[in-house]
Amino acid sequence: MITLDELKIPKGLRLVADDIVGITDSVCLSVLDEEYADLARRAVAKLARKRPSPLQTSRRATWAAGVVYALGHVNFLSDPASEPCMTADQLSAAFGVAKSTMTSKARQVRDLLRISHFSPEFQRADVAAQNPLAWIIDVNGLAVDARHVPPGIQAEAYRRGLIPYIPALGPDETVARARSQVTGTPPAADAPAPSETLDLLEHCSELKRHLVEFARSWRFSRQFDQALRAGSRGEAVDESGLINIIDHFILQRPLPGGRTVVETSRMNGFLTWYTRRMLEEADPAAGSPDADVAARTPAFSVSDDLAGAPTVALAYDETEGLMFLANFALVREAFENPGLAADSEHRQPVLEYLKDDSISALPFRRLAGADTARASQLFRHLLDKPGFSWERDGEALLRKHKPWCFGAKPLPPVTPLSSELAEALPSSR
Repeated sequence: MITLDELKIPKGLRLVADDIVGITDSVCLSVLDEEYADLARRAVAKLARKRPSPLQTSRRATWAAGVVYALGHVNFLSDPASEPCMTADQLSAAFGVAKSTMTSKARQVRDLLRISHFSPEFQRADVAAQNPLAWIIDVNGLAVDARHVPPGIQAEAYRRGLIPYIPALGPDETVARARSQVTGTPPAADAPAPSETLDLLEHCSELKRHLVEFARSWRFSRQFDQALRAGSRGEAVDESGLINIIDHFILQRPLPGGRTVVETSRMNGFLTWYTRRMLEEADPAAGSPDADVAARTPAFSVSDDLAGAPTVALAYDETEGLMFLANFALVREAFENPGLAADSEHRQPVLEYLKDDSISALPFRRLAGADTARASQLFRHLLDKPGFSWERDGEALLRKHKPWCFGAKPLPPVTPLSSELAEALPSSR
């Protein structure tokens, strides 16, 4: 049972709160149980913290009876199927308070603390577990059951008072965790060892906060829709394929300090999955397609600069072949919304593409060709040239920065292949 010191009761109300809690403890422990006594302590402390506190009016016993009856109302105390069970007459007699006085004060308590059947803070564990509405939370505009979301979201929902406890930990471990954070003391020596989930909760919450910030940005919906269309190509994908697409889109988002949510292996996994899918389409009549394709799929390993990029585009051209373009999403956004050129996050990647000898003129031609008017606006900002026109000056700009793309017939890049990938290629050239 929580101590009064942990409840942060104001000093000026401590004596009043002590008297009321003494009465609730006595009645609850004698005719109800310890869980009701604990909930009553929390309710009294919350009333004491109000400004001004209503506890300075009325008799102590009236407040005690009103608090417990209010808690009993939302926890179905008078229901014969509940344990413990007491009627209003029995409870008022236990407190020595008239039934009408107790019910009137209970109504005041419910109004002051906004206690209802949907208030997880004041629900007993058995009631909360049987009430599905107590677990419904809003995640990015979608109503979901908190018992079926990642532990990081559960921890944040509990911190905000939206759910009774963290389902991944259970009621007891949640309370122990919260108490150790409030008091700054570790759990008792004889307490159960914390689970791995407990150790990961804070890390999960941190990652979730950063991802939620991105999900709330104006870029999320459009980029996510484009990523799904590009990854699935309008066709149904299996669960593993969808996970890889989502991982590639979201989980490579950079976090403060240059970290990413997942490691390089996730991107390598995406490339492996994508190659396997291409092989399956190229040879749909194989006798054992799954085993055969899996055996022929090479393992990928990308460079650190690509693995650490927020987004990487795979572009293919019949002449120039396959190319990897780091930070391509930021460059594309700048072409689609030229006003972003004022933002260094978007301006810098475009300028780097322009100056990078390893990137050909192809990305610029494709992006600018989609809307030459917007491309003109973008380079007016970037180059500080108000009269720049992509249709008139674009080719000269590319010749200046990428002269090696002009004058000679372009040749496909030479890519070293593993023996497995070479064997997977069609025999005809």
